[in-house]
Amino acid sequence: MLKIMSKKKQLKKSPSFVSFINRFLISLFLLFCILALTPHSANANTKTQKPAKPLDYLKKRLQGNKFPKPFIEALLKNYDESRREQVVKLNVMGFLLSPDYSRHITPDSIERSRVFLNKNKKTLALAEKQFGVKKEIIVALLWVESRLGENHGTFHVASVYLSLLQSDHPQLTQMLLKDLGTKVPSPPSSMVAKTKERARTKGRWAVGELWSLYKMNKKNPKLVSQLKGSYSGAFGHPQFLPSSYLSWAKSFNPKKQADLYSMEDAIMSVANYLTKNGYKKNKPATYKQALFHYNRSQDYVDIILKLSEKL
Repeated sequence: MLKIMSKKKQLKKSPSFVSFINRFLISLFLLFCILALTPHSANANTKTQKPAKPLDYLKKRLQGNKFPKPFIEALLKNYDESRREQVVKLNVMGFLLSPDYSRHITPDSIERSRVFLNKNKKTLALAEKQFGVKKEIIVALLWVESRLGENHGTFHVASVYLSLLQSDHPQLTQMLLKDLGTKVPSPPSSMVAKTKERARTKGRWAVGELWSLYKMNKKNPKLVSQLKGSYSGAFGHPQFLPSSYLSWAKSFNPKKQADLYSMEDAIMSVANYLTKNGYKKNKPATYKQALFHYNRSQDYVDIILKLSEKL
């Protein structure tokens, strides 16, 4: 028994044994540190990593959608971001508004539209003959869209779409939700979800309109820098979107490219648009269908038809 105890004491005092224990404990400690700190560091990096700034996010979206580099450079060079928040709010939060088109029916609007009708009767007669669209409806639409060419809008068209490409960026989404809260105290979750979805949808829609603008810009390189229009990116007397221009713009002179700031071309383009989207001569039900395609608001459709009747 004494011999066994003596051996145990000698073993405990053995330098090699103590060294082994120390190395084992140190290794165990280091392993613990690695296991404990590695996940923590990953989480820390995740928390401290900031999302890309809106402008950097915009550049990535343009590149990700494969726009040609010279076009991207031209867009960014001419981008006016000073109205970005205004553009995003007006386009995304529009579902909270009920536009009042009744202001377009006044003695002044009726008189000015009649004068316009008489002044442009030859072009209107040609459009009516070629496309079957009533001249009074063409005039009423041009009045509602741009006051017969007097009000085209002051927004830089390319910048409208560049701003909308950023609408689902966290910074702008937060701005939209804050705006929602001021308009609708304690908004329901469904309305919050709708706001976020509209931000994403508007961004995807802007990609398509930018591609249309790119095609237009190849024929007229000044468009990216100079084209002005509404907050929704529409331009010219009839307020066409770039995609609408490519599909339905019509020149009074077939040998020339359509110019929506020419009243003759605007009249022909409106008539062509309505016909290609369901308008049929002497079938009033189709008038509504075609006008609704132009602007998906029943109030808009009703006011144009009402103004055209007064003409």
